Amino acid sequence: MGQAGGSVAALGGITADQASYARADGALLGLLSRCLLRPSAALAVELRAGILPSTLRSLVGACSMPEMVDALDGIDEQARLLRAVSEDEARLLLEIEYNRLFVGPGEVLAPPYESYYESSRASAGRGWLRTQAEREVSRAYAESGFTLSEDLVELPDHVAVELEFLALLAGREADAWDAGNEASALALQVCAADFIVQHLGTWIESCGALVAPAARQPFYAAIFLLAGATIAGPVP
Repeated sequence: MGQAGGSVAALGGITADQASYARADGALLGLLSRCLLRPSAALAVELRAGILPSTLRSLVGACSMPEMVDALDGIDEQARLLRAVSEDEARLLLEIEYNRLFVGPGEVLAPPYESYYESSRASAGRGWLRTQAEREVSRAYAESGFTLSEDLVELPDHVAVELEFLALLAGREADAWDAGNEASALALQVCAADFIVQHLGTWIESCGALVAPAARQPFYAAIFLLAGATIAGPVP
């Protein structure tokens, strides 16, 4: 995620650049969040048609990070695979893969919840849900005025929800830069950085490391790779 460096003018081109970077971060994080919810028919259509890969490439820009390049290539490959089947079959393929990895039935191959990884570290590999980590994530949301949608069936520490929270902070940061409110913008950067250090950044790579070898389709491994690289730091 883009970070401001040094003193930033309250008005002028630098502020506009900061707003643009933050808004792009927010759009990318929001799209990654959407990709890690249960797949909808609309997502399958956008992926199959190449709209989603194109949008992700435009948001990432001319990056040289190998992780970003590999992730975008994997998403392109998934789009090619889905074009070989009908729209209904495309959605079903994504849903089957999503359930295999993140839901079940049977063994959940890559639990997409912070609590699982936090408790696994504390108990030598035995992880479970609804731990203190979830309550701390919920507290961070409440302190920033972030409320979960009533339609959302996921727990607060689901990877998609944590990404959506970071997207919200980035959008607010962009608005603060647009308003010339440097102090607010920098405070929002600190809030996002703290959340990454204390929460999402502590476990997203561990989850992605479970997804990659278990995946039968390239999409979700690529999305985790892209999300991990996105929150790790500025794109070179």
